[in-house]
Amino acid sequence: MESPVDTVCRAIDAFYGGGADVQLAQKFLQDFQESTESWTICDQIIGIHSNSLACY
Repeated sequence: MESPVDTVCRAIDAFYGGGADVQLAQKFLQDFQESTESWTICDQIIGIHSNSLACY
């Protein structure tokens, strides 16, 4: 099972990468930013620095 951090990073990659999944990624990220766990997950992403697009 994919971790929430991995899911968000994958959505960010899809959003910035272009292609067929951009709109799906945009919808996911819009919903994610309104979720209660978004701050915690974003803090984890910034802490591990594994995705430069996500940290930006």
